[in-house]
Amino acid sequence: MQERLFTIWDFPLNTRVKLKEQKTFLDSCIQKCGSINNLSIKLNSSQQTIRSWRKYDLFIPLDAFEKLFTIMELEKKDIENLILAYKGPNTSKPITNPIFPIKEGPELFAIMAHLIGDGCVNKNGIPMYVNTSQALRKNFKNLIQIFGMVE
Repeated sequence: MQERLFTIWDFPLNTRVKLKEQKTFLDSCIQKCGSINNLSIKLNSSQQTIRSWRKYDLFIPLDAFEKLFTIMELEKKDIENLILAYKGPNTSKPITNPIFPIKEGPELFAIMAHLIGDGCVNKNGIPMYVNTSQALRKNFKNLIQIFGMVE
């Protein structure tokens, strides 16, 4: 059986990304569209949101990011090299120096088993891994490094 490879495009659309040279990239998108107003219309986002992504170097939702790379006429395979970090919704910690593609293998299956066995969702809908065993927590921390640098 051939191992499966997962890219950023296999992630849920509420995943957020931060780019290397994000301000420069967004400036190029604005220039290509002619104005920040035109870009905001194409992204179905407010001008203030786009300004915040630029000014404060905020994470960009994956669905907006996908529209940005289409505007810039970039290939999906080349985009992952631009990603500096990614994270889930809410206040999740980012994964920096991401490793793409993520390879299907024993580590990924072990992570899934840990989450099924010791995972939960808090009252705010945020998934968590909870275990009282220090050895199992350490094992889980080591396993999740297949995604990149995980705090």
